[in-house]
Amino acid sequence: MPIDVLRLLLLVGLAGFGGALARAQDQVEKDIILYSRHLLTNDNELFRYEAAVELSKRGPRAKSAVPALAGALVDPSARGREAARKAIVSIGAVSVGGLVESMRSPDPAVRRQVAEMVDHFGEHCGAHMRTLISMLGDGEPAVRDLLADALGKLGEPALLPLLEALD
Repeated sequence: MPIDVLRLLLLVGLAGFGGALARAQDQVEKDIILYSRHLLTNDNELFRYEAAVELSKRGPRAKSAVPALAGALVDPSARGREAARKAIVSIGAVSVGGLVESMRSPDPAVRRQVAEMVDHFGEHCGAHMRTLISMLGDGEPAVRDLLADALGKLGEPALLPLLEALD
Protein backbone atom coordinates (compact mmCIF):
# COMPACT_ATOMS: atom_id res chain seq x y z
CA MET A 1 0.00 0.00 0.00
CA PRO A 2 1.48 3.38 -0.99
CA ILE A 3 2.64 5.62 1.83
CA ASP A 4 0.17 8.36 0.80
CA VAL A 5 -2.71 5.92 1.28
CA LEU A 6 -1.44 4.98 4.74
CA ARG A 7 -1.06 8.65 5.64
CA LEU A 8 -4.57 9.41 4.43
CA LEU A 9 -6.05 6.50 6.40
CA LEU A 10 -4.21 7.61 9.54
CA LEU A 11 -5.28 11.22 9.10
CA VAL A 12 -8.92 10.28 8.51
CA GLY A 13 -8.82 8.19 11.68
CA LEU A 14 -7.27 11.03 13.66
CA ALA A 15 -9.82 13.53 12.34
CA GLY A 16 -12.52 11.71 14.30
CA PHE A 17 -10.84 12.23 17.67
CA GLY A 18 -11.76 15.21 19.82
CA GLY A 19 -10.31 16.54 23.05
CA ALA A 20 -6.52 16.45 22.99
CA LEU A 21 -6.41 16.47 19.19
CA ALA A 22 -8.85 19.34 18.75
CA ARG A 23 -6.03 21.87 18.36
CA ALA A 24 -4.44 19.80 15.62
CA GLN A 25 -7.68 19.15 13.73
CA ASP A 26 -7.16 22.04 11.32
CA GLN A 27 -3.75 20.69 10.29
CA VAL A 28 -5.17 17.18 10.00
CA GLU A 29 -7.90 18.50 7.67
CA LYS A 30 -5.30 20.29 5.54
CA ASP A 31 -3.22 17.12 5.33
CA ILE A 32 -6.25 15.01 4.36
CA ILE A 33 -6.98 17.46 1.55
CA LEU A 34 -3.32 17.47 0.46
CA TYR A 35 -2.98 13.67 0.34
CA SER A 36 -6.42 13.22 -1.21
CA ARG A 37 -5.50 15.70 -3.94
CA HIS A 38 -2.34 13.72 -4.61
CA LEU A 39 -4.22 10.39 -4.70
CA LEU A 40 -6.62 11.63 -7.39
CA THR A 41 -3.91 10.78 -9.92
CA ASN A 42 -2.98 7.39 -8.44
CA ASP A 43 -2.98 4.35 -10.73
CA ASN A 44 -5.38 2.53 -8.39
CA GLU A 45 -9.06 3.20 -9.18
CA LEU A 46 -10.16 2.60 -5.58
CA PHE A 47 -7.61 5.10 -4.21
CA ARG A 48 -8.77 7.77 -6.69
CA TYR A 49 -12.40 7.15 -5.79
CA GLU A 50 -11.78 7.23 -2.03
CA ALA A 51 -9.72 10.42 -2.39
CA ALA A 52 -12.64 12.14 -4.14
CA VAL A 53 -15.04 10.88 -1.46
CA GLU A 54 -12.80 12.31 1.28
CA LEU A 55 -12.65 15.66 -0.51
CA SER A 56 -16.43 15.63 -0.83
CA LYS A 57 -16.72 15.27 2.95
CA ARG A 58 -14.64 18.41 3.45
CA GLY A 59 -16.92 20.72 1.46
CA PRO A 60 -15.66 24.28 0.88
CA ARG A 61 -12.49 23.58 2.91
CA ALA A 62 -11.32 21.44 -0.04
CA LYS A 63 -11.36 24.42 -2.45
CA SER A 64 -7.63 23.97 -3.16
CA ALA A 65 -8.38 20.53 -4.63
CA VAL A 66 -10.67 21.86 -7.40
CA PRO A 67 -8.02 21.79 -10.17
CA ALA A 68 -7.16 18.17 -9.32
CA LEU A 69 -10.86 17.29 -9.14
CA ALA A 70 -11.37 18.93 -12.54
CA GLY A 71 -8.82 16.51 -13.96
CA ALA A 72 -10.63 13.64 -12.22
CA LEU A 73 -13.80 14.51 -14.14
CA VAL A 74 -12.31 12.43 -16.97
CA ASP A 75 -11.24 9.51 -14.75
CA PRO A 76 -11.36 6.19 -16.65
CA SER A 77 -13.76 4.90 -13.99
CA ALA A 78 -17.38 6.08 -14.06
CA ARG A 79 -17.41 5.79 -10.27
CA GLY A 80 -14.33 8.02 -10.04
CA ARG A 81 -15.88 10.62 -12.37
CA GLU A 82 -19.09 10.70 -10.35
CA ALA A 83 -17.17 11.01 -7.07
CA ALA A 84 -15.22 13.96 -8.52
CA ARG A 85 -18.48 15.66 -9.61
CA LYS A 86 -20.01 15.14 -6.16
CA ALA A 87 -16.90 16.54 -4.50
CA ILE A 88 -17.01 19.70 -6.64
CA VAL A 89 -20.72 20.13 -5.90
CA SER A 90 -20.05 19.70 -2.16
CA ILE A 91 -17.26 22.29 -2.33
CA GLY A 92 -19.89 24.58 -3.79
CA ALA A 93 -19.74 27.96 -5.50
CA VAL A 94 -16.24 28.65 -4.14
CA SER A 95 -15.04 26.08 -6.69
CA VAL A 96 -15.95 28.32 -9.66
CA GLY A 97 -12.58 30.10 -9.78
CA GLY A 98 -10.66 26.81 -9.90
CA LEU A 99 -13.03 25.45 -12.50
CA VAL A 100 -12.61 28.50 -14.71
CA GLU A 101 -8.82 28.13 -14.49
CA SER A 102 -9.17 24.45 -15.43
CA MET A 103 -10.96 25.50 -18.62
CA ARG A 104 -7.49 26.31 -19.98
CA SER A 105 -6.70 22.58 -20.20
CA PRO A 106 -5.46 21.47 -23.62
CA ASP A 107 -7.62 18.33 -23.24
CA PRO A 108 -11.05 18.92 -24.82
CA ALA A 109 -12.60 16.17 -22.67
CA VAL A 110 -11.49 18.01 -19.51
CA ARG A 111 -12.80 21.33 -20.84
CA ARG A 112 -16.14 19.74 -21.70
CA GLN A 113 -16.56 18.19 -18.24
CA VAL A 114 -15.40 21.36 -16.50
CA ALA A 115 -17.77 23.45 -18.63
CA GLU A 116 -20.59 21.21 -17.42
CA MET A 117 -19.64 21.98 -13.81
CA VAL A 118 -19.32 25.71 -14.58
CA ASP A 119 -22.82 25.55 -16.05
CA HIS A 120 -24.00 23.88 -12.83
CA PHE A 121 -22.76 26.91 -10.88
CA GLY A 122 -23.78 29.41 -13.60
CA GLU A 123 -25.45 31.95 -11.32
CA HIS A 124 -22.24 32.14 -9.26
CA CYS A 125 -19.96 32.92 -12.22
CA GLY A 126 -20.38 36.70 -12.23
CA ALA A 127 -16.81 37.43 -11.08
CA HIS A 128 -15.52 35.30 -13.98
CA MET A 129 -17.93 36.61 -16.63
CA ARG A 130 -15.32 38.24 -18.91
CA THR A 131 -13.05 35.18 -18.77
CA LEU A 132 -15.95 32.89 -19.65
CA ILE A 133 -16.99 35.18 -22.51
CA SER A 134 -13.45 35.00 -23.89
CA MET A 135 -13.73 31.19 -23.81
CA LEU A 136 -16.84 31.16 -26.00
CA GLY A 137 -14.48 30.72 -28.96
CA ASP A 138 -13.49 27.23 -27.78
CA GLY A 139 -13.04 24.74 -30.61
CA GLU A 140 -15.47 22.30 -28.98
CA PRO A 141 -19.15 23.06 -29.69
CA ALA A 142 -20.27 21.33 -26.45
CA VAL A 143 -17.93 23.56 -24.43
CA ARG A 144 -19.26 26.70 -26.13
CA ASP A 145 -22.87 25.65 -25.52
CA LEU A 146 -22.29 24.89 -21.84
CA LEU A 147 -20.47 28.18 -21.27
CA ALA A 148 -23.24 30.08 -23.05
CA ASP A 149 -25.77 28.38 -20.76
CA ALA A 150 -23.72 29.36 -17.71
CA LEU A 151 -23.54 32.96 -18.88
CA GLY A 152 -27.26 32.93 -19.58
CA LYS A 153 -27.88 32.07 -15.93
CA LEU A 154 -26.27 35.39 -15.02
CA GLY A 155 -29.10 37.15 -16.83
CA GLU A 156 -29.03 40.85 -17.61
CA PRO A 157 -25.58 41.58 -16.09
CA ALA A 158 -24.01 39.37 -18.79
CA LEU A 159 -25.86 41.02 -21.66
CA LEU A 160 -23.69 44.11 -22.19
CA PRO A 161 -20.35 42.24 -21.94
CA LEU A 162 -21.68 39.63 -24.40
CA LEU A 163 -22.75 42.32 -26.85
CA GLU A 164 -19.34 44.02 -26.51
CA ALA A 165 -17.66 40.69 -27.27
CA LEU A 166 -19.62 40.42 -30.51
CA ASP A 167 -18.20 43.70 -31.80
